[in-house]
Amino acid sequence: MTWFRTILVTVRRRAHGDEGMSLVELIVYMVLTVLLGGLVATTFINGQHAQARAKSLADASNEGQLAVAQIEQSIRNGWPAKVPLADAGFGNNLLIVKTRVGDDGSVASSWNCQAFYYDSATKAIYRWTTPATVTSATLDLQPGFSLVGWKKIIGDVIEDPDAVGSPPIFRNGGDYGAYNTVAVNFAVTTNKPGTNVSISTSVYQRPQGDADANVSCWND
Repeated sequence: MTWFRTILVTVRRRAHGDEGMSLVELIVYMVLTVLLGGLVATTFINGQHAQARAKSLADASNEGQLAVAQIEQSIRNGWPAKVPLADAGFGNNLLIVKTRVGDDGSVASSWNCQAFYYDSATKAIYRWTTPATVTSATLDLQPGFSLVGWKKIIGDVIEDPDAVGSPPIFRNGGDYGAYNTVAVNFAVTTNKPGTNVSISTSVYQRPQGDADANVSCWND
C-alpha cells in the first residue's frame, strides 16, 4: 500500500499549496478513497460470515450431542435393544429399547419401553416412552404409525452423506459386531448450504441384572 500512501501525501501537499487540487487529482483521491472503503467493508463482511458459520456449526454440534446423549443413556441402561430390519418396513429408522429405571430388575415396574424414530419427512428424531407392560404401546408399532404423542428431540437431521458405507440412522451390532451394541449415525444440517455436522457413536449395553423376561417391548 506504499503507492497509495505516496499518492495521498502528494494530493494533500497540493491541497495545502497555493495551486490547490486539480480536477484530476480530486477524482483520483475520491476513487482511491472508495476503493479503500470497499476493501475495509469486504473484510468486515467476510469476518461476519465466518463468525456466523462458526456459530451455526457450534449450535448444530451442541444439538446433536444433546440428542445422542439421550439415545446413549437409554441404550446403556437398557436390555435388550432392537432395530427392526429394513425389510420390516421401518428402514432402520426405528430403535426400541427396554430401559431399566428402577432398582429391582426382576419386576416390570423397573422397566420402560423407549422408542426413537427418525422421520425423513420432517428430518427429525422423535422419542417415545411408555411403561414396559404386556400391553406396551411399542408392541403394536406398524410402518406408517402416527407420531402423535412422540417428543421431537432434534430437527434438521439427515443420513450422514460423509459417513463411510452410508450407514443407516440406527444399526444393531455397532462397530463391535455384537448384538448388545447399537450404532447411531446421522448428520445435523445448518443454515449454511453444504455444511453438516456428523454425529456417530457405537453404544455398548451395560448388564442390568435379572431382567423381567415376561415383558417385551416389541413383537418378534
